[in-house]
Amino acid sequence: MRCQKLLECGHRCPGLCGEECPRRAFCIQCGSKGQEMVDLIEMKTLSEWDADKEPVIVLRCGHVFAPSTLDKHVGLHLFYMTSLASEAEHDPNGTQVEDEGMLTCVALKPRVHLTEGTVKAPASCPTCKVVIMGVKRYGRPQNYAMLRVLEQKQMIETDSKLALIMSVEAPDLARQQKELTQVLQDLLRHSPTKRVFEAAFGSEQCLVPTPNKTPLLRTLVCLCKVVAARLAAFNYEEKAKAARFFEKNRPVFDDALTVAAETNASLRATTVRLLLASALASVWTKSVGSSRESALYHEGRDMLDAVLKSTELSDADRAKATEVEKIFEAQLTQEELRQVVQAMGGGAHTASDASLHWYECPDGHPYFIGECGGAMEQSKCPECGKTVGGQNHALHSGNARADAFMHRVGLPGSAAHFE
Repeated sequence: MRCQKLLECGHRCPGLCGEECPRRAFCIQCGSKGQEMVDLIEMKTLSEWDADKEPVIVLRCGHVFAPSTLDKHVGLHLFYMTSLASEAEHDPNGTQVEDEGMLTCVALKPRVHLTEGTVKAPASCPTCKVVIMGVKRYGRPQNYAMLRVLEQKQMIETDSKLALIMSVEAPDLARQQKELTQVLQDLLRHSPTKRVFEAAFGSEQCLVPTPNKTPLLRTLVCLCKVVAARLAAFNYEEKAKAARFFEKNRPVFDDALTVAAETNASLRATTVRLLLASALASVWTKSVGSSRESALYHEGRDMLDAVLKSTELSDADRAKATEVEKIFEAQLTQEELRQVVQAMGGGAHTASDASLHWYECPDGHPYFIGECGGAMEQSKCPECGKTVGGQNHALHSGNARADAFMHRVGLPGSAAHFE
C-alpha cells in the first residue's frame, strides 16, 4: 500500500506505507531523481513508475527500487508466506519463487531450519552493493543474515584462539586447559545467535537461526586432547589423583560426543572416542590390579573397538589407536604381575623381601635389580629412555623404590619391609 503522507513539495509520497518517507528529490512529479532506474526487469525509471500500483523503496544509499525488484533479491519469500509464492509455500526454503511482481506477505512461515548456505550474507543494493539497512520490510531476512555473519566472525576468532593455544611446544598442560576452558565459556556466554534463539524458542512463529555448534565442538575436542595428555602424565604414585582428575573432566568427553552427534560430525566423534579410550587406558593402568574385569577396561575397549571399526580413521589416528590397543593388551593383571615378581625373586625368601629388588625410573616405570638388590650400574629405561640404576648402591637421581608398583601387585612395599 502506498504511503498517504505528503512530501515537502506537496506531492504524495511514492514510498510504501510504514517506511520512512524519502526526500523531496524522490518525488515522482517534481523530484530530481526521476531518471533513477527502479525496475531492473522492465527498465523503467522513477518518473515513469506508477506508485499507486506498486510503491517504491528508497534505500539509505540513495538508490530507489520497486519491491518487485528487491523482494526476491533480499529473500523475503524465505520468511513469509506470500500471495504470489504459492509454489514456494510447499518448499520450506522457498526456492521455487517464479512469480513476478511485488510479493504480498500473508503470514510468517512457521519455524523451519533453513539449509546451510540459503542465507549467506545481508543483501546489498543492486547498484552500489551497500548493505540494505533501515528498511522495515526486510528487517527479518536482513537481521537473520547479519546474525550469520556475526556467527562466522566468531568462528574465525575461535579458530585463531585455538590454533594459538594448541601450537605451543612443550606446553604447560594445566595452563593450556585453563585457557581452553575460558574459550569454551566465552562461546557459551557470547554466542551471537544463542540469546536470540533462546528468547524465541517458545514461539513457533519466530524463525531464528539455530546456533552453529562447530566452534563449540572444535573447542571441546581440543580440551579432550589436553585432558588425555594430562592423564598420561600422571605417574603410578598419583593413581588416586589421576582417578579424581578423570572423574572431574569426564563430562568434557561426554559433551563433545553429544555435540558431534547433534552436528553429524562423525570424524570428530571418532577422534573424541579415541581420546577417551586413551584417557581410560591411562587411568586403568594406574588402578590397583589393572583387572580386565574392571569397568574402566571394558569401557576403554568398547571405545577403542568403535574407533577401529570407523572407515574415516586417519593414518595418525590409526597409529594412536594401535598404541592404545597395545596398552590394553600388554597390561598384566594383578595375579600375573604377582607371579612375575615371585618368579624373579632375586634371592628373596619372602614376598616382602622381593620389594627390595624393585625400583622405578623418574617417570614411574618399574625395573628389577638382581643379586643383593643394590644399584651398581646404570642403564636406560626401555619405556622412556631416562637413566635407571645407579652406582655403589646409590640410586641415580629421580629413581626410587617401586612402592606404588608393589602396592599395585598386591605385595607390601619397602616401607612395610622395614617396619
